[in-house]
Amino acid sequence: MKNSNREYTEAYTNASLIVREDYGFEDGLFTGYDAEKRQVR
Repeated sequence: MKNSNREYTEAYTNASLIVREDYGFEDGLFTGYDAEKRQVR
């Protein structure tokens, strides 16, 4: 996310967090989930 968008989001919205661009939620699991380690990268 561009820094200006982040600054605007933090200052003028009630968003509680900003997710990364590569975030995904497929098959009920978050993108980056490692089943062997049972954790998200």
